[in-house]
Amino acid sequence: MSRFALALVVAVVLSVANTASAALSPTRLRWDGWDRPLGFIQFEPRLSWALVSRARGGKQTAFQVLVASDPTRLAPGRADVWDSGKVASAESINVRYAGPTPKARQRAFWTVRVWDNQDQPSAFAPATWWEMGLYDEEWEGKWIGRPRRQGEPTDTRDRSVICLRKAFSLPRGVQRARVYASAFGTYQLSVNGQRVGDGVLAPGYTDYEKRVLFQAHDITRLLRSGDNVLGAIVAGGWCTAGLGGRTGACGFEPPRLMVQLEVTLADGTLRVIPSDESWRAHAGPILSAHLTEGEVYDARKEMPGWDAPGFDDGGWAAVQAYDKEKERDLVADPGARIEVTSDPARVRMTEPRPGVYLFDLGHRLVGWARLKVRAPAGTTIIMRYVDEAAGAGAADRYTASGRGLESWEPRFSVHTFRSVEVTGLPARPRPGTITARAVHSAMPVTGRLATSSPQLDALVARIDRAQQNSFLSVPHRGSMIQARAVAMTGCLFRDVQAFYRKWIDDIRDAQHRNGAYSDTAPAVDGHEGGPAGAAGVTVPWALHRCYADRTALDAHMVSMGRWLDLVRERNPDLVWKRDLGAFAGDPGETGTSTVPALIATAELIHAADAVAQIARSGGPDLASYVDKYDTLARGARAAFARQWASADGKLPGDTQGVYALAIALGALDAEARGRAGRHLVAAIERQGKRTTTGVLGSAHLLPALSSIGRDDLAHELLAQGDLSAAVGEWMYDAIGGIALDPVAPAGKHVFIRPRPAGGVTFARASYESLYGTIRTDWRREAKMFRLKVTIPANASATLTLPLAGKVSEGGRPVDRAAGVKVVDARGGVTIIDVESGTYDFLVVAP
Repeated sequence: MSRFALALVVAVVLSVANTASAALSPTRLRWDGWDRPLGFIQFEPRLSWALVSRARGGKQTAFQVLVASDPTRLAPGRADVWDSGKVASAESINVRYAGPTPKARQRAFWTVRVWDNQDQPSAFAPATWWEMGLYDEEWEGKWIGRPRRQGEPTDTRDRSVICLRKAFSLPRGVQRARVYASAFGTYQLSVNGQRVGDGVLAPGYTDYEKRVLFQAHDITRLLRSGDNVLGAIVAGGWCTAGLGGRTGACGFEPPRLMVQLEVTLADGTLRVIPSDESWRAHAGPILSAHLTEGEVYDARKEMPGWDAPGFDDGGWAAVQAYDKEKERDLVADPGARIEVTSDPARVRMTEPRPGVYLFDLGHRLVGWARLKVRAPAGTTIIMRYVDEAAGAGAADRYTASGRGLESWEPRFSVHTFRSVEVTGLPARPRPGTITARAVHSAMPVTGRLATSSPQLDALVARIDRAQQNSFLSVPHRGSMIQARAVAMTGCLFRDVQAFYRKWIDDIRDAQHRNGAYSDTAPAVDGHEGGPAGAAGVTVPWALHRCYADRTALDAHMVSMGRWLDLVRERNPDLVWKRDLGAFAGDPGETGTSTVPALIATAELIHAADAVAQIARSGGPDLASYVDKYDTLARGARAAFARQWASADGKLPGDTQGVYALAIALGALDAEARGRAGRHLVAAIERQGKRTTTGVLGSAHLLPALSSIGRDDLAHELLAQGDLSAAVGEWMYDAIGGIALDPVAPAGKHVFIRPRPAGGVTFARASYESLYGTIRTDWRREAKMFRLKVTIPANASATLTLPLAGKVSEGGRPVDRAAGVKVVDARGGVTIIDVESGTYDFLVVAP
């Protein structure tokens, strides 16, 4: 037998022995929420894995993590970075890494195996890795940009776009190469004429006075022995856009770049090529760019090969170094990259006037248009973006080169639009002349919901599209009040863990010195947000419920505490009526306005409850937070009752919004909630079952109705089509039947409670939790209700079957089904606790 065959036999035998009879298998390994993160910085990462079980009730009882410098060392007794040994623990998410502190640039490989509830070990999961980025002291580069021209105005915002290049040579044998880059503005990199990465509008939107993000890329395969060129195109982006009129750290100076290329040669030598005065600069075909107003491109000025070896850059100028900006904090990007995708909408073209063509997408989009055209050199084509609310506004301008079929799309300007008005075409457009391109932060789909109602399915699609349109480096252009309304909906539809992590850093950057949260993050106008600042708690609350993300939550605890303490200090009677900041009520509310102080106090109660709950799951070190903010919530609830609750339950203004907010935010006790609920129903019926709520009230209206047992009315309002994207969370709960338990977050325990109403006869829903896929599939027919449900290993659920009758599971009486415990069977419903696994319940009414 050959050595290879012998080794193969040994490997197979070891694999079989290793798996023993384990019912569990670890999968979907994540390092601090990321799959194979490159260039991140985290000194105390958390490790997570999902589990696949061959049987019901699969539970982890222990784990072993191995970390090594090379995947060949990932074996017990050989792991040279960390071997946890067998750790008795049921935790499979956010497990604290206890190995040596990660070092700059370090790549480590890791795997895990688990023991099931029969103490049988699984096989080790396929190995994965993480790689650290650069620490502050590791940066050698300088901020570089185009040279300032003599007599150039210094009091106008810079719209220039500059091409930068650095030529260098390498010997044979490159082990690995990494490029780290950031910009005061936005940038795109290339190596030897090939683009680096697939993200756009990097490094993303932050307060450039406090924090500038950097990204890392593996460019090993792009380099070659001999001559190489690193190229960059840099524009102003968020930095010089002057959002809200703010000048900010960028001032009126040109955009600039920070780069550090690191190449490890065959002999282990590290060669560093930083951004410095040796780089060259030249204007290119992008004549100007503004983040929102548009981009101007002249294809006749293209410089073929400018970012590749062999190009003559003799006419290029030396860059200017901007050393004074070197002290800005460079922070490894913790968020999701921004990506561009083709929008699937069928574009409808009309010609409202001769030579003017209107391309209608049929829905709003955030992004830009791609143009394909054949035109004589010098032909200028204007693409004007039309939005229903703002009308015709921003425009991109393209001047053709005359070299056959030309394809172009902007790089540094993004628009909100439904239609594109195109002028200047030399002939009538052909199919494909205009393609819609959607631009948004990368957020993998986590939630799916399909129903018997095409109208509801269309609403689900609109909610998801609205989220993509609104999540572009920051949610809703940084609006705290808008983001507050959709925080949980966001993490049910899409994986927003990285996105929210990045944004709560922006929230802290925007927090005022006195502890007040701003009305936007990053801060634009310097206003305090008042109750809108509740997003500083509700977004972390969503991180807790969806991901149990202690890394982000623990870092944010002090910030949330400062905000709540300031509100209490300013309002010692716990009625939040002083210092409401820019908050003037619920935006979009029609008719009588809900009292701002009442909304503010309800938000205070909810926020204090949330912070206490977040702290409660954080262990004994946060016990003081639990006591402090539980006490604050109780006190504010009592103050709310003293100030506004009447004996008959009527609240000031008697609006839909006032009752929805008071009920859903926990401002009322159970008895008062019932009385207020009757007034809520009356307020809805007075309006002919049309909604009058604003941004906040709409987010809480349907949950408030469900809490008083009026799912039927909630469905009627949903069918009107007036409610915003914030109803997504309620739809997953009431229709899909999936609700995450905040006491056992991230899917450790879930509530499965579909509530058929509104003519919906079936629904299928799924949610990709950190523990695995939660899935429901229910159908209601006459006197029968059937529910199929899947709960991932290491998790559990409480089911509510919404029909009285005889219950079976898999054809067996429910009380004899494995993994099932009947908790209650009164009041027309059956409540059941289940372990992990797949179940098929059938209820037949008498």
